[in-house]
Amino acid sequence: MIPILLPLIIASLAPHSSLIYVVQVNFNNTIYCITYNFTVICVKNNTIEFNLTITGNNYYNVMQYNVNEDDPYPLPINCVAFNTTNLKFIGNTTLGGNLTKEFSGIFNALGKYRVPVTVYFHDGILQQLNGTYNGVSVHVSREYPTIISTTPSSESLSNYVTLIIFIVVLIIAIFVLIKIGKI
Repeated sequence: MIPILLPLIIASLAPHSSLIYVVQVNFNNTIYCITYNFTVICVKNNTIEFNLTITGNNYYNVMQYNVNEDDPYPLPINCVAFNTTNLKFIGNTTLGGNLTKEFSGIFNALGKYRVPVTVYFHDGILQQLNGTYNGVSVHVSREYPTIISTTPSSESLSNYVTLIIFIVVLIIAIFVLIKIGKI
């Protein structure tokens, strides 16, 4: 769909990178929360190998896929959205300060409800999906994993005080033993 951006999108899919989405479906005042985690294993020879882990509401499933870069379904890149059909381009818009492409489509909620949705892609990657129909509402949002970093301890002289004292005492002890003739 966006052949010019496709190499850039594929390049951003480094091995072990993840695209994580939280799916919320509200039906009869019951909220179903499902997490989709697409973890790229390998990208080579126009093929993308990835695992899809789906968790939520006492459900856990892991599936492995090998897809062609030109048709990456269900991987949400290249303006493809999982569980969504009949995508039609509406126009360009701004979402969260980013220029996005807006599409309309039909989302298959919980395997039995077809909900008309509005879908947003930034650089060809699914960012958000929303829709409501006959009391069923769907919201899909991309989650960005929090990277926890630790700062290394400072390497100052105070970190080596114990070691310095031990070496000084050892040198003094050797000097004393040499003076009294024991070494």
